[in-house]
Order: sequence, then structure tokens, then C-alpha cells
Amino acid sequence: MNLQVLLVDDEPVDLKNLERDLPAVFADAGLEATIHSAASFEEAFALVDDRSRRFDLILTDTYRGKPQQYDVAVLDLVNRYRGERFSPIVVFSASKRPEELALGEFVLWADKSIHNGIEDAIRAMLTTGVPQAARDLHDDLDRLAGSYLWGFLDSQWTRLKDAGHMEPDTVSRIVRRRAALQLAELTQTKDGPEPLEEVHGIEFYVYPPLNPRQFSLGEIIRHKEQPGDVRVVLTPHCYMAVQPGQKQPRAQFIMTVSALPIKEVLGAEKLTNTRELEPKQKAKRLRQFVTPPSGSDVGKPAGRYWYLPAYVEIPHLYCDFMQVNSVAYDALRAQYESLAVLAPPYAESLQACYGAFNATVGIPNVKPSSIEGMLE
Repeated sequence: MNLQVLLVDDEPVDLKNLERDLPAVFADAGLEATIHSAASFEEAFALVDDRSRRFDLILTDTYRGKPQQYDVAVLDLVNRYRGERFSPIVVFSASKRPEELALGEFVLWADKSIHNGIEDAIRAMLTTGVPQAARDLHDDLDRLAGSYLWGFLDSQWTRLKDAGHMEPDTVSRIVRRRAALQLAELTQTKDGPEPLEEVHGIEFYVYPPLNPRQFSLGEIIRHKEQPGDVRVVLTPHCYMAVQPGQKQPRAQFIMTVSALPIKEVLGAEKLTNTRELEPKQKAKRLRQFVTPPSGSDVGKPAGRYWYLPAYVEIPHLYCDFMQVNSVAYDALRAQYESLAVLAPPYAESLQACYGAFNATVGIPNVKPSSIEGMLE
């Protein structure tokens, strides 16, 4: 992996020393780095504003020019990236840190006067994996979109154009959708893309929801005054779409399923016993707990529960298909806040499992003695 790094320093000697020393820091982390140097903030802004360039990490000194311009340039540089693009930033100086510079996980401060101060800040940023993730995403998007455009669209262009499918916005949408699905649902192997067999629990969610103006199937909501009241929306998307000129969807009531803490469903004893199992047995039991819908080893009747993994404000929960309520749309909007929404195909899985649970039909068993003739 080759990270693209923007280095800004208006001291020529310092800039030259950093160009010499910093590649070794990236090499120690198993990475290559292409350093794009800027000897002034004017040069840096020109590089940042060039939309054809993508920087995975920005290293910048503060600007100490005219008194009325102290630190304005570096703050402007940080804000430009925070507004529209993403690249973690290490700001360094031998002087005092600008008071207006808001630090965080992706904006670090380094004291230039301390030995290895800049190098240590870079190592800390690389430890997060964020610069690598940014470069990996950029490369994947280029590869996926490029191979699709050259491989499929090029060979089918005339046919698609003749059918009226090749308007510019349509081309953009189909390439984005193709890339999004391949990035989210497939993993790249030496034999080509393969479906993911395992995911992390956090991959269940889009957090926060993309559309704050209306509820969606699989939206996880929490009561504003009773944080223990967590529910998931079960009503299909089509009923909850708010049409132009309307304030409410067609659905006057929204169907929700209560989500309960796993300790309340499984019980402390079952959790303790699972923790004490051997690793292979523990993994098997955990899969039984979370495979949708959860079976009788979670609770009866089988298929009653659907697992929600923990993520940020969402604890480990079970949706209980025997605790389903319809809430008036206005009341739901006023009393509940949205935390996240289940991404496809998890929202559809929840809906399908709920439908299957309620579609179960029990019938009497056939008396064995009455059908012994089938054995002749």
C-alpha cells in the first residue's frame, strides 16, 4: 500500500529534513509513502483544491506570518478537509498550539521541538488504520468502477445506448451501485469476488440513518424519555414514504417490534455457562444465539427472537416477535429518536423471519396406526 501524504512546512531546512526522515516511519509500519511537499500554504491550498488528488494523510506546520494571520492558514486547511473530504491530519509546531484547533481522533497535535514528536504522532495515526482505510477505499473504487466500465459497459455500450439507458446520471448511478454492492457484500480473493461468509456485528447498520425525514424498515428507535424502550420498525418502506406536498406517509400507524436486552432473554446462567465453554464450543453456541431467527436454545417458541448486535448506543438485543405494537405515526415521530437502520439484507431478513413466525400453522399429528399402509 502506498499512502499519498501532503507535507506542508514553510521552513526550507525543516521541510528537507522531514522529506528525508519521514519515509522510514511509514516503512516501519509496512507501508510506502509518496510525499507531496508544499513550501507554503498557497502551494498546499492549490494541491488540496485539486479534485484529482486524494491525500490519505496531511502533515502540516502552523503558519507564523503576519501577527493578524497567525494560524489562520492551518485552521483553514483543516476546515476545508472537514467540510467536504476526508483525510486525517497531524498539525505540528515548535510554538504554542492554536487555541481554535479542535483536536480529535483524526486531528492530532505534535510538538516539533520534542525529539520524534512528529514521528510519534504519525505512528499514532497509522495505528488507527484510518489512513490505510482511506487509501484502500480509493483504490477499490478505482478498481471496481474501472473494471466494470471497461469490462461490461464497453462491450454492451451500443446495446444499452440504443435502449435509452445511457444518460449520464444513469451511468453514474449504476456504477455507484455496482461498486457499493461489491464493496459491501463481496470479498476479493485470488479467484475473484466471493460472497462474504462472516461479518462484524457493526456491519448490520447504517448509523446514523441516511434519511432523517422518514422512518425505514429496520430502523432502530429509542424512546426519548425511557431509554430502555428500544424498538425496530417492521412496516414496509412503501407505506412510510412521505409523498411530495404531504406531511405524513400513507401509514397512519407504524408497526414496531420490541427489542430486549440479551441478558433478559437468555438469563445470567446461560451466559455464564457459555463463557466457560471451550473456544470451539463457545463459537458454536454464539452462532446458535445469533443466527436469525434464533432457535429454541434462546427461547420458546423457536424462531421468536431476532438478534441485534451491539453498536455505539445500541446494546446486544433480541427483537421479540411476540411483542409487536402499532404506534400512531405522530406519536412515534414525537416520542422516539432514531439510532440507526438495518442495512440490506438484514432489514429484509428481519421482515421475512417475522412473517415466517406468524405464518406458522400448527396441525394435529397423524395417528401412526392409521397410515401403516404406506410401508407396504
